[in-house]
Amino acid sequence: MSDDILRIGYSPSYIPQSFDYTSRDYYAIREHLIEVVKSRIPEWNGEDPADFGLALVEAFAYLGDLMSYYIDRAGNEAFLPTATRRQSVLNIARTLGYVPTRPIPATGTATFTTEVTYTGADISVPKGTVINASIKRENGYVDTVQFTTDAAITVADEGASTTVAITEGYIADSVSTSNHGVVVGISDGSPDQEFELPLSPVAHGSLEVYVSDGVTWTLWNEVGHLIEYTALDNVYETRLMADGSVVLVFGDGVTGRIPPTTQTISAKFRVGGGLRGNLPAGTIVNIEDSGLDVNLSVTNQTSTTGGTDEESTFSIRENAATGFRANRRAVNKDDIETLARGVEGCYAASANATVWSNVSLAIAPNYDSSLSPGLDGTVGTDVITGNPTTTFNDIKAAVKAAVEPLMMMGSSLTVRNPEYAKVQIGITVQLVDTASQAFATADIKRILLDGPLSFERRGFGGSLTAADIYHAIFSNTGYITGGTVDDLFRKDTVYTSGVYPTDAAWYEVLVLDTDNDLTIDFGGTGISDL
Repeated sequence: MSDDILRIGYSPSYIPQSFDYTSRDYYAIREHLIEVVKSRIPEWNGEDPADFGLALVEAFAYLGDLMSYYIDRAGNEAFLPTATRRQSVLNIARTLGYVPTRPIPATGTATFTTEVTYTGADISVPKGTVINASIKRENGYVDTVQFTTDAAITVADEGASTTVAITEGYIADSVSTSNHGVVVGISDGSPDQEFELPLSPVAHGSLEVYVSDGVTWTLWNEVGHLIEYTALDNVYETRLMADGSVVLVFGDGVTGRIPPTTQTISAKFRVGGGLRGNLPAGTIVNIEDSGLDVNLSVTNQTSTTGGTDEESTFSIRENAATGFRANRRAVNKDDIETLARGVEGCYAASANATVWSNVSLAIAPNYDSSLSPGLDGTVGTDVITGNPTTTFNDIKAAVKAAVEPLMMMGSSLTVRNPEYAKVQIGITVQLVDTASQAFATADIKRILLDGPLSFERRGFGGSLTAADIYHAIFSNTGYITGGTVDDLFRKDTVYTSGVYPTDAAWYEVLVLDTDNDLTIDFGGTGISDL
């Protein structure tokens, strides 16, 4: 190695006068550093891979590339439109005062039946009895989905049956707190105390927090923003973490009361919620309570519905920004819709008014894997309506309570159910010779439901065009060589074939039943394995 490389004490003329700050990746930094060294040591060419000087240059280039990456990531994660990590989006949303929706548990009914040969006393099934279904998922994993009974029942002998309402998940509770939940911590009297709940996910609307002096358990109230309360208010905030866990945040003695020193803090809540709880009929067949009579069996004669996952990162990013712009006022259409979407459990909202003093607001909950989220879907064939679920009724009431007080004096708000309009789609596609028709069918269904007909992106009053379908299919597959959209129309129209406008009204959401309303013709191409 040349001694020139080890020389020090260069004159100021050797110091570069400018630096290319666009050289941020490994190769660009490496080339720039080599040019700098050559300008100082002309006889050094930087081409010998065994040269220790070149090794140093490459080490510094690697370090520069790494630092550039972290600088970019840190900058991106500081802003809502560019943040990619869920925790970053949650932190920014919290700064803007937005409270994301926690998972909502599925609900349904279960029927307990005694054996025909059993003769004896009525069998009591207490409230909170845990039953479950063992569901085999696509990857072969067997998922145990638990439900609890919502009321106590009795079942007579000789094959009698009794049906009871059930909710997915189980209640986190303990006899050590006199059934006031599980202990999450002891207050040390300091401001801004935080306690992470020991179990997750925490279902929407199920959390109760108590503070005890050893004798009396006092219920504290969950609020959206501690800053709106005083030192005398028994309130707390919740912070949703990226892993689905929930952290309790108490006041500082100015905004929200501090739990007194040495007092026990407990939380009672339902553990569960999400799409995994939406199960078909006949799957819930196991009773976990070993104390119940062996002559008793259980099943769900109808499917369980209404379960939704926690709010997606995409939804939080959209709703947090629009919620902040509304600034807690309900003056125009956008304000009302934004405030409604800020209510936990409300995903989409669409407002309409013929006169300024009477506003109608259609809302929809988070996606629950059904064709009619929030509704039982019992009314309508081509446009699905029906009765709202209990959970959706609670969300509607919460939206009305949150929005109406912020509207102009003398105006009123009516919160209505959504309507789900079915569309008919028929396509012809040509596959490459090695493509499986069965795989293509399943993949096209997934692409349409995740793309142009996804619940998150469609919303109220949307429209669907043939171009949307072309773009979704051809930009997401590599096995389709051509195709046409043959049919596209609303099913409640007079059309039986052809491509027609598929606009939705302000209170409607377009949906696709891929099992019945989607036809795919491969024209004899690909491998026929259907």
